[in-house]
Amino acid sequence: MRKIFVAVAVAGLMAGAAQAHQPEGAIWLAWQWPAGTEPTMDGDLSEWQIIPEDFVIDNNTPAPDGDPALIVSEGNTDQVTDLADFSLRFILAWSDRTNRIYGMVDRYDDVIDLEIGTDDSGCCGQLDTMELGLDADHSGGQYAGFDAEADFGGDAEAATRANGRQAQTFHVGWGRQDGKPWKWNWQHEINWDNDPPWSCCEDSFIMSGSHGTEGTTTAEIYLTPWDEFDHDGPANSVEHNLTEGAIIGFELAPVDMDIATGEDKGAKWTLRAPGDIWNQAGSFTDFLLMPVDESLVDATAVKRDSWGRIKASVAQ
Repeated sequence: MRKIFVAVAVAGLMAGAAQAHQPEGAIWLAWQWPAGTEPTMDGDLSEWQIIPEDFVIDNNTPAPDGDPALIVSEGNTDQVTDLADFSLRFILAWSDRTNRIYGMVDRYDDVIDLEIGTDDSGCCGQLDTMELGLDADHSGGQYAGFDAEADFGGDAEAATRANGRQAQTFHVGWGRQDGKPWKWNWQHEINWDNDPPWSCCEDSFIMSGSHGTEGTTTAEIYLTPWDEFDHDGPANSVEHNLTEGAIIGFELAPVDMDIATGEDKGAKWTLRAPGDIWNQAGSFTDFLLMPVDESLVDATAVKRDSWGRIKASVAQ
């Protein structure tokens, strides 16, 4: 059996080690890059081809009940999977050497939407994005949307600064044309972590198509895991140490708008996440940080070196 069921068997050995996330009983796999083979952030997914299918999440990946895990949880919630409308392949990975989380996106859309509509229609940011979130220490709980009076005794500044401290969520919009940052930290608008070495990159994508047309987007991203994200910058933030065998919480929520107008609200797909995913890290999905696959170490290194030389020659 593929994907989540492979992980569930492993995670059974770790019962009680971490707080459960959504969907209940499902744990996906995060590939570990052997040291020195981490991908170049350019949207060329060649380096990812070595990764087995067990690590791929797509429109047909099953949840524990056997039905597709990826469903529309906001917007047109009656919409069902239609690969001619929207399809996705996603892989989560990590590196012990760089202490970064990596993601691969391979996305088809029959109508690419990179602009916000003029009639305020639609959900979820109102244009095509990948809404991603990271709960690196797997602590769950509320991470945004605090009530200043109830949670901080009336201290509005403390309530604001708590947004994104324990876990983070953001809309990644490669090629977006609405003037917002490529990684829009919409809950607090603090963007010091949007550039290397903290995250990458605004231009790490290849898009065949443009606003209003059909096309594919291949993209790569890396993110820094935080135990505590401070709005003032890295000096007061605490980086989380990724550890083999640990479970992290991760939000995967692709948004497909199709230039929604009127009653068409677009679609935000999630891995069965409830509506509180915007401020509750317990609604993120569990991913197990896998060990290096020793049987593929040599092949990964050879492929990484080969593609590196090919890319360099093309660049010249």
